[in-house]
Amino acid sequence: PSGEFQSLELQGDVHVDGEGRTGRADRVVDLPDRGTWLLTGTPAAAATVEEGGSKVSADRIEIDQKRKSLRAEGKARAVFVPQKDRPAQASALLGDPSRPTYGKGDRIVLDQATRLATLSGSASLWQDASSVFADDITLNDAERSAAAVGKVRAVLTQKPAAATAPAA
Repeated sequence: PSGEFQSLELQGDVHVDGEGRTGRADRVVDLPDRGTWLLTGTPAAAATVEEGGSKVSADRIEIDQKRKSLRAEGKARAVFVPQKDRPAQASALLGDPSRPTYGKGDRIVLDQATRLATLSGSASLWQDASSVFADDITLNDAERSAAAVGKVRAVLTQKPAAATAPAA
């Protein structure tokens, strides 16, 4: 009755921009009454969402604008890039907080309201030669902490000290 659309479906190399993020997918469905966007990739190209330099890609991405969350499923990958005012979520655990941290899992859920990132199903995080592998990894940005559960393996390396010239 109001003339507003109940849903919008776009298909074929779709680009979307809004609320500080961009997305790209083969198919995008907007469900305004739920405040949800669904982005679906193809076997050849995953759906992607970028925000603040960070990027998430997966077979399917659901953005819930009301809950301020993003859920990526199916070969989910992420690059957590530090912002000017705060370091990347996982970087303090793995090494240099000013450098990007990479992650993957069957599922990645980013919750902006609680500042949690959860990687589930054969989850891994890495930066340079340091890495953490587990069934599930949860990063708590507010507390600057991480929890890895189920078949956990970690390889944590230190950055080599800068070489100094011998005294004359």
